[in-house]
Amino acid sequence: AGALGGIAFARLAGELLSHFAAQGRIEQGYGLLFMFCGCAYLLAWGLMRLLVPAR
Repeated sequence: AGALGGIAFARLAGELLSHFAAQGRIEQGYGLLFMFCGCAYLLAWGLMRLLVPAR
């Protein structure tokens, strides 16, 4: 499942950057990807804290 997610994310990131590059706003595309990755990290951390029982 993780490998398929990596493939899908790489494709989505490429499409997103191509879209913003065509509009001449590639910086906004990279900013959007950066924010998504930062939020995904925090979401994963929160889910791990929620799902893993405390000692």
